[in-house]
Amino acid sequence: MIRERLLEDGAEQKIRDAIVRAKRQDSTVASRTERKLDELRRKIERGTENLALADSDDFKAISTLLRSWRDEESALAERLAQHGKELEPLPEALSVLARFADVPQNLDKADRAKLAHAIRQTVDSVTIGIRNAACGEIEYRELTGELRFHEAFAISPIEIPDEAIGQRRIWREFGVLVRQAEHPLHLADFCEHIQSPDASHAAYHVRRAEKAGLIQKIGHQGGWVAID
Repeated sequence: MIRERLLEDGAEQKIRDAIVRAKRQDSTVASRTERKLDELRRKIERGTENLALADSDDFKAISTLLRSWRDEESALAERLAQHGKELEPLPEALSVLARFADVPQNLDKADRAKLAHAIRQTVDSVTIGIRNAACGEIEYRELTGELRFHEAFAISPIEIPDEAIGQRRIWREFGVLVRQAEHPLHLADFCEHIQSPDASHAAYHVRRAEKAGLIQKIGHQGGWVAID
């Protein structure tokens, strides 16, 4: 799913846009913090002036207020400094995108631990469930799945087919195989598909594909074709 959706044509621009949005959002947060810090420092300056002119009755109260403001000033200044550090990788991310076109063909060469970490940062959740399903006369339990990417990618939730989860349904594969073929298929073709010389095993799944309404036989030796 990552190969198909995240590494598809146009994905580079989506990621670039996500980075720009994050950068713009972070800049807005930083600007608000800077304005609040400036305002607080002006209050501290005025409070210091008032402290110098205060009589003994007001001195303690103004000192306590000033101390509170200075603690808040330190916290805001630290937050701004941390914010600056968090923004540092973003330009690096943009430079990495310059090599984005090389990613699909090099994905299999990646360090597995680093690749797993990258996937954890990319995928928000994978949800697996079971539901009752029917295809023609066949009723079966079907695994269902949903994959959600990190919201920054702005990709809608993706349904994961049960084949990808590990539920192989050979009869359904036969239906796809016949539909994609340019001519009727025979038992030998199905044996080749499942890589088994056992014709009875292939015939069992052929009958299930027929019951599912996916394929039909034409004549005694004519082979199987897809049902429209």
